[in-house]
Parts: sequence; C-alpha cells; structure tokens
Amino acid sequence: MRLPICSIDIHSVLLTFALLSVKFTNGANVRLINGKHSYEGRIEVLYNGTWKAVCDHGWNRKSARVICRQLGFPDVLRFTKGRHAFGRGITGKFWLDDVKCTGEENSIDECRHRPWGRNNCLSHNQAGTVCKKHLNDMIIEPVPSKASGETVNLNVKLQGPVVDDYISEGVVQVEHEGKWGYICPSSWTFLNSYVLCGQLGFPNAAKLEFYSETVQEVKPDYWLSQVTCKGLESSILSCDHAGLGRHECENGKVVKIKCSRRNITKPLSIRLRSGALVSEGRVEVKYHGFWGTICDDNWTMREANVVCRSLGYGTAAMATTNAYYGRGMGRVLLDQVHCKGSEKSIRQCKHLGWQKSDCNNHEDAGVRCNVPQLQGHQIRIQGGENPREGRVEVLHNGRWGTVCGDDWGIEEAMTVCRQLNLGYAGKAVTHKNFSETDLKIIMSGVKCRVDETSLYYCQHDEWKNTTCSSDDKVAGVICVSALPDLVINVDVLRGYMEMTSIPMRYLQCAYEENCLSASAERQLRHPDYYQRRLLRFSVQVENRGLDHFKPSTDKSLWEWHSCHKHYHSMETFSTYDLLRQRDGRKIAKGHKASFCLEDTKCDPGFERVWNCTDKGDQGVSPGCYDVYHYNIDCQWVDCTDIYHGAYYLRVHVNPGNQVAESDFKNNVAKCSRNAKVAWTRMEGILAGIAVCFRSSSEASCITTVPQTAIQLNGALQHTTLKQTRNGDFVTKVRLIGGKHVYEGRVEIKYDGEWRAICDHKWDKKAAAVVCRMLGFPDALRFTKGEVPFGRGNGKFWLDDVRCGGREYDIQYCSHRDWGRHNCLSINQAGVVCKLHRTDVIFEPQPSTASGEVNEVNVRLLGPVEDDFINEGVVQVEHNGKWGYICPSGWTSVNSYVLCGHLGFPNAEEQESYSVTIQETEPVYWLDQVTCKGWESSIVSCDHAGWVRHRCEGLRALKLKCTRKNDTQISTETRLRSGALVSEGRVEVRNSENWNTICDDHWTLKEANVVCRSLGYGSAAMAAKNAYFGRGIGDKMLLDVHCQGTERSIAQCRHKGWNGLVCNHYEDASVRCNAPQIQGHKIRLAGGANSHEGRVEVFHDGRWGTVCADNWRIEEAMVVCRQLNLGYASQAATQNYFGPTNLRVIMSGVACRYDEISIYNCQRDDWENVRCSSRHKLAGVICVDALPDLIIDTKELKREMRLDSERLQRLRCAHEENCLAKSADVLFSPRLQNQQYYNWRSLLRFTTKIENRGWNDFRPSEPRSGWDYHRCHGHYHSMEIFTSYDLLRQSDSKKRAQGHKASFCLEDTKCDPGFEKKWNCTRGGDQGITPGCFDIYSNKLDCQWIDSSDVGRGSYFIRVQLNPGNQVAESDFRNNIAKCTVYHYGNFVIASKCWIGESRKKKCTLPK
Repeated sequence: MRLPICSIDIHSVLLTFALLSVKFTNGANVRLINGKHSYEGRIEVLYNGTWKAVCDHGWNRKSARVICRQLGFPDVLRFTKGRHAFGRGITGKFWLDDVKCTGEENSIDECRHRPWGRNNCLSHNQAGTVCKKHLNDMIIEPVPSKASGETVNLNVKLQGPVVDDYISEGVVQVEHEGKWGYICPSSWTFLNSYVLCGQLGFPNAAKLEFYSETVQEVKPDYWLSQVTCKGLESSILSCDHAGLGRHECENGKVVKIKCSRRNITKPLSIRLRSGALVSEGRVEVKYHGFWGTICDDNWTMREANVVCRSLGYGTAAMATTNAYYGRGMGRVLLDQVHCKGSEKSIRQCKHLGWQKSDCNNHEDAGVRCNVPQLQGHQIRIQGGENPREGRVEVLHNGRWGTVCGDDWGIEEAMTVCRQLNLGYAGKAVTHKNFSETDLKIIMSGVKCRVDETSLYYCQHDEWKNTTCSSDDKVAGVICVSALPDLVINVDVLRGYMEMTSIPMRYLQCAYEENCLSASAERQLRHPDYYQRRLLRFSVQVENRGLDHFKPSTDKSLWEWHSCHKHYHSMETFSTYDLLRQRDGRKIAKGHKASFCLEDTKCDPGFERVWNCTDKGDQGVSPGCYDVYHYNIDCQWVDCTDIYHGAYYLRVHVNPGNQVAESDFKNNVAKCSRNAKVAWTRMEGILAGIAVCFRSSSEASCITTVPQTAIQLNGALQHTTLKQTRNGDFVTKVRLIGGKHVYEGRVEIKYDGEWRAICDHKWDKKAAAVVCRMLGFPDALRFTKGEVPFGRGNGKFWLDDVRCGGREYDIQYCSHRDWGRHNCLSINQAGVVCKLHRTDVIFEPQPSTASGEVNEVNVRLLGPVEDDFINEGVVQVEHNGKWGYICPSGWTSVNSYVLCGHLGFPNAEEQESYSVTIQETEPVYWLDQVTCKGWESSIVSCDHAGWVRHRCEGLRALKLKCTRKNDTQISTETRLRSGALVSEGRVEVRNSENWNTICDDHWTLKEANVVCRSLGYGSAAMAAKNAYFGRGIGDKMLLDVHCQGTERSIAQCRHKGWNGLVCNHYEDASVRCNAPQIQGHKIRLAGGANSHEGRVEVFHDGRWGTVCADNWRIEEAMVVCRQLNLGYASQAATQNYFGPTNLRVIMSGVACRYDEISIYNCQRDDWENVRCSSRHKLAGVICVDALPDLIIDTKELKREMRLDSERLQRLRCAHEENCLAKSADVLFSPRLQNQQYYNWRSLLRFTTKIENRGWNDFRPSEPRSGWDYHRCHGHYHSMEIFTSYDLLRQSDSKKRAQGHKASFCLEDTKCDPGFEKKWNCTRGGDQGITPGCFDIYSNKLDCQWIDSSDVGRGSYFIRVQLNPGNQVAESDFRNNIAKCTVYHYGNFVIASKCWIGESRKKKCTLPK
C-alpha cells in the first residue's frame, strides 16, 4: 500500500506521508517520493520552481549519503536504481544526470553532474535511496501516563525470599528521587499486579485474597497511590495514579504481590534471534515448518507485549523496527499485525494473512522483553579504557576475584556482556590486557553455552578447586553494540551440487592443504592411475548483521601457501561433514580456508568494501556476500571411500566461533542426500537432494505452502508474495483460468498492470521458477497455447523467456524488453505446479474433544486366529502409555467406527460391550465416546477428552469385528499401483473397461465407502492428484458425493462418465486401514538407512537370515510392503549389506506379487532350509516411488500390418533371434545363395510405451554391462525389453513369438508440458521419464512376430513389457497388452485391444 505524498522542511516535524523534502540555505530542495516510509523513495530536486528526478547513471552509495544527510538522516542504508523499487517518473523530466559525489558534500548540487536539465535518461532511470533512521526512531518504549508526567523510567523491586536465584513474591518497592519507597494498596486490583509482574519480568500474576501487608517502618515513604491499570500497559508508569510524590496510606499497609514464573513445557512457534540478551531479538514465527519474520508496519508495544508474554517473559521493555537486530533470512510471514494486548499468542492477533506482505527483511520487527533480576550473581569488569571493556571479576564468599583465561572463548565473553547488559562480546581477552590487579583467580574451567544468562550458570570448576595455567592468564572482555551475522544461502548450496571424479595428478595442492581423505596418501605414488570422487558444491555466505565480518588473525599472521600461491586469513573458515542419516556418524569431511574473504557481490543498494586482490584487506560487509564456487580447490567432500546410503551434508561457517557474531545458531546448514550405488561399486553420481535447511538443531525437511486461492472474474487466481526469503523485492505473478489454484496461464504485474507471458521458448525450467515464486515446490508440467487455460487479451509483458531453473524471480531470466513481443492472444504460457504432500492427502481430522491429538494407536487384546486378532479388549495409547476405553454409553455405531479404524469392514452387535479387568488401577484414556458412523478414526468422534477418567466397576470396552469376506467384496472396484495391497489408485469397472475417478470433491467419506466395499476398514487417507500414478482409460467418474454409509461407490451420487472435464493427473486414490498381522516378525539390518538392509526373520525365539537363491523383486516387494516402507526398487542377492553371525533359517521363498507377509509366501519348511552359499543372503532397498510402464493399445492396433521381407535382409535380425526357428536352416552356409529367393511373413506393429509412474524407468544393468551388437551397430541396455506372443484363440496355445531388446530406451516424445530427459544418441544414457514415452516403430528390425509358419485363423497377440520384472515398477499387472487378430493369409485385421491378460477375468484381492 502506497501512502500519499507531501513535503517538509528539515527543521520541522516529520509528517505521516511518503514524501520528504528539505532546503538548506545554499542548497537545492530535495524530496523522496513513492516510498512506503518517509526515509525511502525516488529522489526529486527543485530547480527553477519545478520538481524533477535525478537520473541513476553513475548513482552510488556516496551520492545517496549526501541526499540522506541533506534530509536530516544520519546516513544511507542502501541506494536504488531503476523503477522497481519506487516506480517510474515522468518521461524526460530529469534535472541531474551522471552525479558523482565524494559523500562529504552538504547538498546534492555541490556534487559533480551534467548541466541542469541535460540528460540521456529514460523514465525508468530513477535514482532512489533508503536512509538510515536515527536510533530513537527505530525503538518504541512505554509511554508514561499523564499522571507520571516526564518520568519515563521507574525502578521497581520486590522484597521477599530468593528462590532459585529470583524473587517472585514480596513487598513492592519503587525508586523515586534516589530513594526507595512503597505503593499504597488502596483499590489495588489483579490487573495492577499483572502489569507490575510484567514490568518485573514475569509472565503473569497470581490472584491473592489480599494484596497488602503491614510494614514495621515508623514513617514509610509512599511514592504511588490509587494506581489503576487496564492490563495492557508495559510499565506501571503507563497506568493512571495519583501522581509520583509523597502520599498518605492507612495503617502502614503496602502492596504485596506474587508473580508466576516462566514455565515453557513444549516447543514454541515463535522465537527471538540475534539479540545480545536471550530476551531480545528479531521476532520470528513458524508457519508450516519454516521460520519467517514479522513486518514492522503497525508494530507497537501492544504487539511486543503479546510476543514477550507468550515466550514466558514479562512485558516488553522496547519494540523495535527496521531490522534493529539485523535482517532475518525467512520470508516475511506476517504484516499489519494488530493486537489488543490480551492475546495469548501473536497468531491470535489480526493480520493480513500468512505470507501476505509487501515488506522485505529490512523491515523486520523486534522486541526486548523484561526479565526478572538475577539475585546474588555479582560480576563486574575492571581496568578497561571505557565501561564496556575490562578484566572480568566475580564475587564469591564476600570477596572479589578474577577468572582464569584458560579456554576462555567468545561464548563465555558473550555471557559476561549479556549479564552486564553491555551488548555483545566483540572479543574474548585471555591475558592481562588491562590494568594490573592484586585480586586472585577464584573461578576457573568456565565453559558456557551460547545462551547462558549468567557466568555462574556456566560449567566451571568447584570454587575450592580453582586451577589456572598462569596467574597472568586472566579473562577479559570487550563488549560492543553491533556484530556481523553470517548466514549460508541454502538455495545456492542445494542448486550447485555435483559429484565428479578428478585424477590424483591434479590434486597435489589440495592434498597439501589436507582437503583429501587419508586414503589419498597411498595413491600419490601413481597419480596418473587413480581418481578421487569429490562431492562439490558452492557456498554463498551473506553478512546480514550490522557490522563487518573480518578475519580472526592480524594481517601479519596470515599464512602463505606456496602450492596454491595465496594467503589464508583464516585457516578454517568453513567445515564440511558428510553424516550418515541413520545415526549422525561422520563418514567424510572437508574444510575451506579463507584464502580470499571478500565482498564477491552485494545486495542491490550496497557496495563492496573488501577486495582481497594483491593481498588486500579481507572481510564481508553487511548486505554483501562471499561466494566460494564449487569448481575451486577444496570446495568439496572427498567421497572416494564412502558406501551407498542416505547422508546429511553439513556446512558450518566460522567453526569454533573464531569471530564474534550476533547469532551463531544460523552458521550451520544441512542438506539431506541419498547416495545410490551399483551392487559392488559406487556410481558416478550422488542422487536425490531432498532439502537444505539452516541450523544444526533442525532435523526435518522444510517446505513451503501455497497461499489461499481467491476468485477473480470467475476464475481461480493465485498470487505470490512481493518478496523472496532473503527479503529482496520480486515480481508478482498469478495463475488464472485454471480449475485449481496450482494451475493456469501465467500473468505478471508490472507498472501496476497485469499482463500475460508469451509461450515463445516457454519450457519447464521457466515454469519451475513461476511455481516456486507461488510457493509450490516445483513445476509438474508447462503448457503452451490457448487450449489448457483459455486465451488472454493479447497484452503481454514478457516474451522469449529463457530460465536456468534456479532463479527465484522470473524477471531475472533472460527475456525481451518489458512489453516488447510478437505474440498473438493464443500464445499463452501456463503451468501446472506440483503440490506439497500435505495438500494432496486428506487424513482424519480430530474432533474438538481430541484437540491436537490427530492420531492414536489402537489394539485388541484377544486370541490370534489366522494371524489376526478381531475380538478382544480395546486399548488405546496416549502419552506413551496404553490405557482403556470406558464402555459407558457405547453403541454399535461406535463399534463400527472403531473396527474400521482397526482395519475390519464391520462390527458384530453384542449384548454387552464391556468386560471386567483385573488391574488394580487401570488407566482410562477415553470415556463417553459418541460416533456418527462416517468417521475414519476414533479421534474424529466426540468424547470427554484425552485425560484420565474414572469408570465404574473396573469395566473396559470389548469388541468383536467382522473379518474380510471375499464373497462380499465388490468386484466393480479395485486399487492399483499402491505399495500396500490396501492402497492405490481407485479404479471402477465401466462396462468391460476399468476407469478412474476424478478427484473433484474427493474426501474421506468417499474413501471410506471404497475401503469398506473392498473388505478393508475405514480410510486412513484420501489422496488426490494421481498420488499413486496416473491411470488409463478415456473416461472418468465425475463429482462423486457419498454420505459415508453406502455399500459401494456406485451407490453414491455422481455426474456420470466423462473424458473431457478431468484428466488422469486428477485420479483419486485411497489408503485403507488393514488389520495388523500378528507374529510375523521381520526386520532390515546392515543398511545405511531404515529403508534398506539384509532381510532377517524371527522363528522359534531366534532371528535369522533368508537365503537369496531365486530371490527376486516380487519377494523384495513383499518385504517392503510388510514393513510399510513403500516399494522395493532392488532385490539384493549377495551379502550386500555386510557380514552377520546370524544363520540362514528361511529358504526357497517364492512370492506372488500381492502377499502381505513373507511368511505367507511359498517356501521350504523351517526344518529343511538349504542355501547354495551361506554368503548368499537376501536384501532389499525400499523406495517411495517407482516407474509404471503402460502400452498404448490404440497405437498397437492402428499400426499393425502383415509384411513380407526377403530373408537376405534379415541377417542382423536372425543374429538377435528375432525369426522363427524354421529360418535357422536357411542361414546355413550351404543355402546362403537361396536367401534372396526366400521370404518371411512378418506381423509388424508399433509399441508406444509410456511411463505413468513417478520415477524414471532405467535399464536393469549398469552401462558397463550393456551388450554391443555388431551387425546392428548398437548397444542393448536390456536384452529383452518386450516379448511378443501369438496365441491361438481357441486354446491360447503359443503359435509364434518374438522379442525386442532395448537398443535405444529413450524419451521419444513427451506429454504436453513434460520435457525429454533421456537421449540414447551416440551412446547416451537410456531411460524413460515420467510423462514421456518410448516408441518402437513397426519399421524397425525385430518389431514383429515371424508368422511365416502360422496359418489363417483367429489369434491373440500378447505384448509384455519388462518381462520377468527385471526393473521394479509400482504395478506389474498393466505390463501386458492383448489384441484379437484375424489372420487372412495376406493381411491381418486387429479387432479389440486391452490391458491385462483377460478382459472378463475378475480381480480377486488377497485375504
């Protein structure tokens, strides 16, 4: 929101407008306009009675400084150039151009510039500035009431017992005119106590029967009387009262209060960062897993009070604006916050909405909270040249003494400065740098954390056991008011990461700097024969503090490295560790010295100060950053010796806190990575960056959540924030014309107008930039033209957009000038963005009674029958303890819901639902449960709350659930492509075809109907957006609405079958509750993470391994399913996961695809176990996503024909066994001359194979194992990729066969909006990307069945992809396509084609 403009004189009071002007006696008038605040805007000067702009040619920080000082501000914060910051002016209206100032001028007209009015500037060449405010303008303190007059500060204390170093109750005393006195308790209220406790640093006050006590003084002084507070004040001075002075009070009564101490029992979603005190700092809030800041618009003491009290402190001593404590790194999450002052949390205050802000991190809000005074922890600093530095002295047993400087570091110094309220510690001194003293060392061995509030709280030697290496080694500190704050840019860290192999001969210098692992030493003897595998990455370190970051050592002590020929100002500026995710163990490490610590680049408006060229001074300025690119030496972790697995990459700048910073907690960034390897060796890549995040204390992935959709002209619109996570202004974009908030044609706002982006050169990389601007994780696909989301009005801002994919704003991609294009209204660029997982799935919501308990474990205590328990006493787990449900008022509807929760389709009615238990003091977690029948979980039902209940007669709930009955299972519905048999994409029979359901209005009610109709319990999850991959079929069931009690999805209301409204990216899915299998113990061991390992089973009280003879992907799938770890991507058949002392106790395992336990598979008897080798142990690697190949049956039918070919031309095909056996004799040497006269009848067809899963389909063998075929002159990545069979219809007997090797497995073509990734040209890598397909044309060799020996008749042609399941897929059952074919001798006619073995065969689900 822009404010109106006005002008002021330099000596007048600033008005509340967005324009500021000034005139000096001998200088030009200047003003700032179009800024949000009075201290910012584009610059205009008054000359000859006319206001005109200053051109930005040559505009820099020095010139901006002159303007700011001329306007009465102390200095410039940053300068701006162009129209983006504060808009454009009037075309050609400039007074000054090419302005060059020294920075010391009194007025802008004293600087060098072109003659007045002479310029070559356009309207967008606007010079602007953001000025620094005076300190007093950045802080807001409590305002005294009228009764307090000019008294702005009042010391208050309690006289009472000291408990745990604090006084929280007692008689109140206030200091006035240098003397302590009392408060008269007349008409004293709880609200007065609440305010006074807040001023004393306590979050609340206790209600007392009497707030008074009689003192024994003869004539006590009363400084306050008739105090009246409203409860919103920060200080007692802001309350109304009878004036500060001497008062009379009856009977010598004085005010006595009791304050509540700080009690934080759970992690908070708000925190303070970068303050010198733990109770002050920049305010940051947590939203959907990531931290961000609050804009300082309307930031007052009321909002600050709410923050402080919610953190367990007292009221706010100060509210701050303009990033007083330095700029944050997260997004500005809240803006225009308005609090009443009585809210429990800042989230309860009114605001514009989450992530809706036009602020940047230069406007971050901060607070300083009142905290209680520590009692008895006396400390001082002596001997310094000023009060902020000196030797540290402490008091113990009535005598003062010094502190030993052994191991004295910046953390200990920070604690001292904090305790004395002197700001931050700039330096920790460890020798006698200050004046001499006769005091003895009485404290030693001090070790503090970074957040201690007192030196006495730090770990230290016992007072009687003080030791020090030298009497001269005395601890001291130098306290400062501002420090730097280094922060790692995680986007750069994640975006520039790669694994490379480099010959040892190029790493000699790196070895001398200890940048390689220990195994490199033995390779130095033969440097030409060895390579090192290096994980390389870029590190961009920004200084977001308020002071310069400079090396810890003096320039004279920098070390010279002759090999690299440069100096090291800090021997270790950053460390790099590769940690195993499973246990956090360090597997590999690296480090980087600061050979060139400088301002590589600065944020707009900041200028470089430090330049390390020719041994120049080194440092990083506020607003600037140093970049260490991934292609320089030592910018890596040596991974030569590590094995496959999942790891964290941890980057730590300024390790050991060598240089003081305002916040050490954000010096660590971590990335989670997966290292995928071949069976016996490491591949050349590290794959699968999950996420990078700051702070070593975090251990979970950070995601962003898209904003709420709003309606615009009948279409959905989705708009970005106006800033990025680092606070820079960015362009606004929106999606319109789409059915959902995550899709639509792209429009961009520029100069106040929304216009489209032209689709010329539009691709997935540009679409990814737009999606990330909108808060989505990535682009699913891009669109071009008018068909997906309609046409626009012919107005475009951008054309020929080309992005690298890593930009955070579309404006930073290359493109034509704004508004320049050659596009028609149909050339609309659009996107379909990926949703976050939490936006795709719907899980049971807790009822009001359940509160924040959204998931609960439930079990039955009863007999095990056929591996399941379906009746018994019900137990629920809460707070880590199992308890019972009181059966009072229990109904059959409750049983129906609870049995569904347990995975059973129904419940049996019983005369009594209760049983007496034998426990003396049983725990009852639930009582008075009332369900309506449609709930998916017991937590969604109403009840008496999750607390301990009493239940009459020691009764407990007992249930009997109905088991799955195959005869009652719906044969018109099935689940496909799920890792579990009880989950997947929902498919419904429509005549002879299986089709999917559109996810519009897909909720848990519809999912419940599906699950129960299939014999499972209720739905654990309803999923949208093809969560389990895309289905097939021309039609989809639309707008399904269920009440939740229907027996089949067919009984629910819907709008019929249609293929135009939805597409398969909107396929609905479910995950059903299934009963827990009993006694089938299994585990994985020896893996690098919980998703992989050697398979171990339990039998007769002991654990053992599984023999890997004939171990296949089917068996591995069952193991991953049983452990609920997703799909199996690989079945390991050697001792791949290390040695073990366990014996093989299971062998001969042969599973179908759909078992739920490996114990249910066919196998040898336990007493007849046999294995070809004791080292051949079964293992698995489980993953979350797999490919899913499907044949296009329309293309198969359309491109089928009968062809005749001379045998002479089929020599290469014969070598690849693509002809019938009858052709073998014709290729014998004695019949070579007859090949010209012999013909073969070939049934040719085209196979178009699409990957409709969520992962790439890659060949089963590594590239080194591919076979080369000389005749055809190409490699086979899979010897048999597809098999072809001609079956006689009458008996399905095979009459002819063929096969096709994957000589060129690639993305031949992709669905609209997807881009080709795999290209086999010239031996390139092979694979098929999700959304793309590989086409084997009927013109290719071996793309046939040799039917030379087949007569006329009716046949089935069967095409099977990935035969033998060589490569893991999410669904193998759709790998077969069949067509009916009529062979007429000289030609064939294909009739019907379908997916699967039989169209009429019913789908039978496992028990």
